[in-house]
Amino acid sequence: MKQQIEIVKAHQAWRTHKCECAGGCGKTECKMPDTAPTLLTAAIDDVLKAAERYEKIRKLSPREFSDLWMKNVMGGDFFDDLVDAL
Repeated sequence: MKQQIEIVKAHQAWRTHKCECAGGCGKTECKMPDTAPTLLTAAIDDVLKAAERYEKIRKLSPREFSDLWMKNVMGGDFFDDLVDAL
């Protein structure tokens, strides 16, 4: 997740002309390799999915969270998949 957030931040810096090149040129043609459209789209999708999972988990009662966690531990299902199924 950290990598995805860094990609989004790098794109935002480039988009607002606050690039991190040696001279801080701020030119729109300054290319930052981590802001390729496919990488950026995937990173945004991952960040949004994580935010949606967080919101689902945040709204669970302690009992509901405990039940979900036990399904993960005992059943061997991936926790993210269990949260996505909520």
